[in-house]
Amino acid sequence: MAKRGFAASNPVRFAAMNSAAGLSEPTILLKLAQQTWGEFMQDICFARTAFSLLLIIGTCFQSSQLNAEGALALGLPSSVAKEGFAFGYSINKETSDQAQTNALDRCRTSEAGSAQGKKLCRVAETFSGKCVAVAMDPKAGTPGVGWSVDADLASAEARAMSHCKATAGADRVDFCTIDKSACDK
Repeated sequence: MAKRGFAASNPVRFAAMNSAAGLSEPTILLKLAQQTWGEFMQDICFARTAFSLLLIIGTCFQSSQLNAEGALALGLPSSVAKEGFAFGYSINKETSDQAQTNALDRCRTSEAGSAQGKKLCRVAETFSGKCVAVAMDPKAGTPGVGWSVDADLASAEARAMSHCKATAGADRVDFCTIDKSACDK
């Protein structure tokens, strides 16, 4: 809180001192109002400065979230049915390079990924402020796999499922499921 001046903290004593100095009552009240108004304006300036600082600090903290980066890495051999596949994705990283490195690491160390798929991991797509989804037929030895990066989660999942069903084969279309999905901020 701002330090209050003598007039505002002790108006009766202020008036008595100025009256003894030969000032009229209207002049005393005017001086009191001027000092109080000045303190009020100082308080407003302080509040505006503090608000501006908080706004700048908040913007700095948010900027890293607004610029979040994502990447999708895939390892796709020529025959997914025979050799399997691997994938990894990364979201909410500060830079595209960090997102790509993280997605590649996840692809290459994926527990569910095939050995051949892990060797072939490459960044398939980078994105910012979007969603990623991977769909697959969970049965080993089946070709159904699909992925998508899209503006929202529902769209990404729908496109991933559509791609999975297109590669699954007529007898496995109904077995495609979303394996992983997430959104970048």
